[in-house]
Amino acid sequence: MGVTTSTTGAHFALQVLTATTPVLVCFRAAWDPQSQHQRDVLRQIAQTLTHRVQIVCIDVDREPELAVHYQVWLLPTLVLLCGGRQVHRIDGAAPAPLILRELTALL
Repeated sequence: MGVTTSTTGAHFALQVLTATTPVLVCFRAAWDPQSQHQRDVLRQIAQTLTHRVQIVCIDVDREPELAVHYQVWLLPTLVLLCGGRQVHRIDGAAPAPLILRELTALL
C-alpha cells in the first residue's frame, strides 16, 4: 500500500471499490501540467502514509465514465474512498501539507 499505481475501469472495482483500506483516487490527464505535478506530490504522500492509504491514478481521457461518475470537472481531482464510498475530495491541485493534513484527520 501507499504506492501510487494506475488503474483502468476494468480493474477499478477490484482495486478500489473492494479494497479493505482507504483508497485515494487521483483523476488526472497526461496532457495537464497540474496533474503531472500532483502525481509527484502523491508520490511523497505515498511514502509518508505507507500502509494507511492506497493511491491510485485514473486517466480521465481513457476512463471518461469514471470521471463522470465521480463528477470530476477540474483536474486534478482527489477522491478518498473508504469501503467503496466517497468520504472526501479535493478539487484542483493541492500541496502535500494540505493533502496530508486532510487525510490524516480522516484516517
